[in-house]
Amino acid sequence: MAGLLALPAELIASICQYIGTDEIFALERFSFSYFAPKYFRKKGFLVLTLSLDALQSIASHNELRTHVQHIWLNPDCFTYDTWERLCQDYRRSPQAKDQQAVQTRAWDDYKDDNARLLHTSDLTTRLNKALAGLPNLRTVGMRRSTDHYAHGCATVQRATDRDARILGPIPEGEAKYLSGPTRLFEALVAAVAQSTVSIERFYTDAIEFDNVPASRLEDQTLSSAFQALLYLEINAVKGFLAPSQHYHRSASHYSDGRYPGSVLVQLLSHAPKLRELGLQIFPNNKQSYHVAPTWNRSQSWRVSYPYLAMRTVAETVQLTNLRRLKLEKLTMQSGMLVDLLSPAAATLRSLKLRDIRLIPWSQGPDGNTISDEVEKPWRTVLVFLATSCASLSFLLLHRILHDSGVIRFVPEPPGSAITIEDPPGSEGIPFALHDTVTVKADGLDEVQGRVRQLVDAHWHGGHVVCYSLDDRAWHTDTSNEEW
Repeated sequence: MAGLLALPAELIASICQYIGTDEIFALERFSFSYFAPKYFRKKGFLVLTLSLDALQSIASHNELRTHVQHIWLNPDCFTYDTWERLCQDYRRSPQAKDQQAVQTRAWDDYKDDNARLLHTSDLTTRLNKALAGLPNLRTVGMRRSTDHYAHGCATVQRATDRDARILGPIPEGEAKYLSGPTRLFEALVAAVAQSTVSIERFYTDAIEFDNVPASRLEDQTLSSAFQALLYLEINAVKGFLAPSQHYHRSASHYSDGRYPGSVLVQLLSHAPKLRELGLQIFPNNKQSYHVAPTWNRSQSWRVSYPYLAMRTVAETVQLTNLRRLKLEKLTMQSGMLVDLLSPAAATLRSLKLRDIRLIPWSQGPDGNTISDEVEKPWRTVLVFLATSCASLSFLLLHRILHDSGVIRFVPEPPGSAITIEDPPGSEGIPFALHDTVTVKADGLDEVQGRVRQLVDAHWHGGHVVCYSLDDRAWHTDTSNEEW
């Protein structure tokens, strides 16, 4: 049983909490046949040496390593925060001052370790070595949330009395370096490309794709990493680096000739087998998307980063094998969305759209969008779905938008009859019933019938608030499906 005892203490503790007291004393005879598939199929790690050492221990273990199919990493370690801010409201007795000094040193050490890994080649080297020992690995991803527990979190919290996953105040303005998530993305892609594993599922979080230098995402690297990819989930952000770092602040394209969205195109073009795609693009690290770049001019949606990036993607990408598409928090025109869907019209089975804003083509003399009958952007898309997507058997629309409000799914123009009393926190903005801003249809016949009905049964409403969509309906796990 020396193999088990050689694992890091936190891993052994994790094992012991799932078995009874009597079994703890029988660990020498304990079999991995039940435990390992259940608790080591999917594991999360921090970008810290202690956590990556645990990953390597698993990858080196003769039995455990064969059960790992899914790993994810959280790049955060007190990101955007300072020890002074963390402690400003934390009252301590005089007797605890020495303990606080110890915690301060631990906090500094963890921060330095995280930064060193993210900004040197050591992270890629460690990941490459670990991946080489995981023969059944099929899914690699990133998660930045306190909802997901990564190995090492408990150790860091015991040493610092703080949760390393909690973000501090996100700064305004320009950064000097690529963000931690972006550097982790680079390391993951490089490690997967250099390994012998065939990754089928890959997901990201808050990546500044267009700020990554071309030399770090070469075509050969992307092709090696994603040639077998079936599922890809992308969370992209517009990162603001100092102009001298990579691009000119005033330019609509970047200093190396790339346009917004060009790296997304490059990535997608190297995933020829892709069957499932999730995509969201934010205009900044704060991930705000409700307000136009110039708040009182709807024309300014056309210069927002999500719009420019999606225009590049829609004009270039051919997703011919796509079966499922999930889009959220994007700004487009109807033609852009149809262009994106068209290559997959014959194969598309599932479509989920949430917080998608379609803006019309026409504009008035004052630069604002004409919102009369010249064009109804969502009607164009719904007609396309009804006439061209014969295999579509699941549809979910939630809070889809036009240039200045929310689309309402009701037989007649919206009125007071479809609102209810303003709930707490709505601040006087009309509150929409869930069924008036959400459409869910399951089954080929139901989807086709509902789409045909919606062509003439959706209306441009004003700004409303509504209950959030149940994430269980949005985030469906298809990892066990046979493709």
